[in-house]
Amino acid sequence: MSVAEPNLTRYDLFNADECFLTGTGAELIPIVKIDGRVIGTGRPGPLTGKLVDKYRALTKISGEPIYDEMG
Repeated sequence: MSVAEPNLTRYDLFNADECFLTGTGAELIPIVKIDGRVIGTGRPGPLTGKLVDKYRALTKISGEPIYDEMG
């Protein structure tokens, strides 16, 4: 899968097939609406689902464990 990090306009987002956000705390979150406009089908897309699955599989075997107050 090839990736790029272009500057996107609202037009680009409104016309996207899929959209998601990433972050260390949020991990990977599908976006299905922006400013009340449905993105793609209005449901998380297949690429987003595949990335979530791969991310979860990777974090099960690598990374720094985070423990809460109880653990």
